[in-house]
Amino acid sequence: MEGIRQWGAAQLVGGEDSPVEGNSGLGKAIAYFDKHFDGLTRFCTQEGARIDNNIMERHLKLIVRNRKNANFYKTATGAAIGDVLTSIIATAAQAQINLFEYLNAVQRHRARVAGDPAKWLPWNYAIPLQEQKSEG
Repeated sequence: MEGIRQWGAAQLVGGEDSPVEGNSGLGKAIAYFDKHFDGLTRFCTQEGARIDNNIMERHLKLIVRNRKNANFYKTATGAAIGDVLTSIIATAAQAQINLFEYLNAVQRHRARVAGDPAKWLPWNYAIPLQEQKSEG
């Protein structure tokens, strides 16, 4: 990375001998890289660090989409319910469970869910279902 930085500095030596003009697109990119060098190369200090943040961007898209949709809720209560559902959807996706099956199970067993909600969180809702099958 330091080699790239030195190459960029050599391209912007100044004057008419410069291979790259400072206010060109490449010149601005080189200047940006030099100015933000520490932050842009931080991933090099951690072995195995990911260069991209695609996973986080995918998670944020759900939140942004819900925020856009919230403009069309009639009431604050409706918006709050939308927030809860968005949170459930994101949690289920993170736990890699089938959202349709999860929501159906929670709906079918709503009395049991109300009695002990912690048992019915997306990552462990299958346990009380298995317990019920073994009981009856």
